[in-house]
Amino acid sequence: MKKSAFIMICVAVFFAFVFSACTGEVQNTVVDPAEYGEGAVPRENYKEIEFDTLDGFFTTEAKYSTDIASNFLIATSLSQFKTWCGGRGLSYFDESKDGYYSATAVEIRKTVTDGYFEENALVLIHYVMGSYDTFDVDGLRLSDGFLTVVGSRPKGAYSTADVLTAYFGIFEVSKDDVSDVKAVNIGFIRK
Repeated sequence: MKKSAFIMICVAVFFAFVFSACTGEVQNTVVDPAEYGEGAVPRENYKEIEFDTLDGFFTTEAKYSTDIASNFLIATSLSQFKTWCGGRGLSYFDESKDGYYSATAVEIRKTVTDGYFEENALVLIHYVMGSYDTFDVDGLRLSDGFLTVVGSRPKGAYSTADVLTAYFGIFEVSKDDVSDVKAVNIGFIRK
């Protein structure tokens, strides 16, 4: 009896592992920047991923709550990208939004097509902080299946404001470079 129960448990664990491995979804792993120190950024044994910034900007609209934030995605299809943008009220594909006809939105619609995803992927970042902070994206580092978006903060003191701040980033990468990514997170360094 004990042997058959053990075998059944092993089979259940095996099927759970196989099913979860086949979903291909990338987990989100984000910790508040106040608790997410420099040690979270890979310092050794990492691969620097080449990227181009398709769009990245700050907004201080409080409607972007932490409920839908910290939702990072590696989009490998146009439908994934459109769904992600729609869920955040971004104007790239929504004619009713301000900014739909902006040069950036027009260029993204022209560039990011179904054929675009044959060789490329998009790393999509939506990150909300409790108060306005400043950082630039210093790089993308891949280590042990974890892709870290490295946010670089300026040295010394800088002014902040007590408002809810959402940061969006859309980064173009080679599909091959991110094919083994299990999770995406963000870590901060000081320049």
